[in-house]
Order: sequence, then structure tokens, then C-alpha cells
Amino acid sequence: MSQESAYIQSADRSLHIHSTGYHQNLLCALHFQSSEVLAELLKTKLTALPKPCQKAQCTLRNHREEIERSFEQPYNNGSLEGTNNVIKTIKRVAFGFWSLPNFRLRILLVAKSPYFNVKTAA
Repeated sequence: MSQESAYIQSADRSLHIHSTGYHQNLLCALHFQSSEVLAELLKTKLTALPKPCQKAQCTLRNHREEIERSFEQPYNNGSLEGTNNVIKTIKRVAFGFWSLPNFRLRILLVAKSPYFNVKTAA
């Protein structure tokens, strides 16, 4: 094994170990919605982290208030984003079709929401 490949393997192993620990702590903080664990994680010096984790650390620091606020509130817009994604996918698949009522009906059928009223032509 050459000296260069040994260095690359050790650097890769080091990056994996550091990023895995950082990643696991971040997942723990988000899963348990723990502001304390997040605060401890954000105290880590940037120079002690691998390059990809440094960027994530900066992003977390910039959005810390919003993240902590999301721990307190049980609401999110995930279902709305999912519905928008489904509509965009249907729109992409139906490109070139002319019937707007059929397009609307397809969206309402896929949405499967009790709040939508699907009226079909008899």
C-alpha cells in the first residue's frame, strides 16, 4: 500500500468517525426535540469538525431560533408540501392534455381528502 493511499484511507476513516458522531447527536437532538442537546452540539468548534459538517454547523447556528421554536410547536407544513408535490407530479405527467376538469378530478382523486368534493359527470 502506498503512502498516499494509506493517508486517504485514514482521512476517510477519520471523516466517517467524526461525521457519524456529529450526525448521531444531531439526530438525537431532533428526534427528542431537545434544545439542550442541540445547544451542546452547536458549541462544538468548527475547526474540530470535517468540512461537510462545518457547513451544516453554520446552517444550524444561523437557524437555531427557528429549530428550537419548531420543538415547541406541534405544527408543520409537511402535509401541504406533500400535496403540492403530488399536484406538480400529476401536472408533469399530464403535460399536453387539454381537459382542465379531468386534470382537477385527477388531483382530487389522488389527494384522498374528505374536504374535497369530487363531482363526476353522470
